[in-house]
Amino acid sequence: MDSPIPTKSATPVTYSLEIKQPLIKRWKRRMLGPFRKMGRALLGWIVDKARYEIVYLTFHGYDLATCAYVAAKLGVFDHLNDGPKSADELAKLTQSDPSNLYRMLRGLAALRYLHQSDDGQFSLSAFGELLCEDHPRSLRHWAIQWGQDVLPVLPEFENQVQQGASNAFIRTHGKS
Repeated sequence: MDSPIPTKSATPVTYSLEIKQPLIKRWKRRMLGPFRKMGRALLGWIVDKARYEIVYLTFHGYDLATCAYVAAKLGVFDHLNDGPKSADELAKLTQSDPSNLYRMLRGLAALRYLHQSDDGQFSLSAFGELLCEDHPRSLRHWAIQWGQDVLPVLPEFENQVQQGASNAFIRTHGKS
């Protein structure tokens, strides 16, 4: 008598990849097509944004480095190591103009060296801590040395490249 339960056949059933592959491709195209286009657009935007930021920071590197140098030289990072302070408090401590110091502090906050709270207080970030005197791996003296030695040379670099002038560093600082 025949059994109502199907039995396994001796030979396994195989599916041809030639039949399944086009079905899978069509399904992927239909289901993922719009998302794939959005993904490409998003990836293109991310790459463009990264390129844009690199070029932007290249041209603002001079003034941003100058801000970090001046803040290190004035001891802004060391004063903030004691806790958050306003621009006016820091201006008194560093004997600086409050409005110009505030502008510099906002630039340092944009660079993520500092944090600015909603009430106008500035505090150190992990980057700013590296420019404190008492940090075990402090870069404060390097930043000050770089600012004093390299920043004055940069305007002379164009003459060196265009006119083949002597070393801009030697022309600026003299031979030692």
